[in-house]
Amino acid sequence: MSKIIVVLVSAVFFISPCFGKGVNYPVINWQGLGLSRNQQAGISELDNKWKRINNNLGTRITNNKNNLRFILARPYTTDKQIRKLQSNILKDQKTLRYQAMEIFLEKRALLTPGQKEMLHKQFYEYKAGGQEKLPCRF
Repeated sequence: MSKIIVVLVSAVFFISPCFGKGVNYPVINWQGLGLSRNQQAGISELDNKWKRINNNLGTRITNNKNNLRFILARPYTTDKQIRKLQSNILKDQKTLRYQAMEIFLEKRALLTPGQKEMLHKQFYEYKAGGQEKLPCRF
């Protein structure tokens, strides 16, 4: 019985990529880049696009994780069911990360070369500043 509990607890931690971690990522100050009105509108549109994507996939990931936690403890759940659900979670997480990068690249494409240099400086200063890890968003 204790081995089953250890396996279940380990599995739950495995499906929670943020367990025991914070995420160390820069928060970009887009307005600090001196955006034009057209650039601001483009950034705002992309932010709204991201919110829609994140709400859709994020909710599905959360629901599937909760379902996985539930079915891991059920005695009649098959290995195939568990693997399928875990596979769906990983696929959605990969898609979410891909979409996050695509949105960032679309925003970056709106910038002038000088603004891209300022963006690079923001990243460099963030890394050099040794900021503490932020709470995990996943």
